[in-house]
Amino acid sequence: MALGEIERGLVWADRARQLEPEEPVVLYNLACVYSMAGKPDEAIR
Repeated sequence: MALGEIERGLVWADRARQLEPEEPVVLYNLACVYSMAGKPDEAIR
């Protein structure tokens, strides 16, 4: 995400969610990724 590879970052975020859907650190990082991607509603979810 920080390198401007938004789509790639979202793909990796979805993979992390599939592997560990209840892990707090993963959920926090997902929120950060979606926020950086300009998707605030998904970040809040």
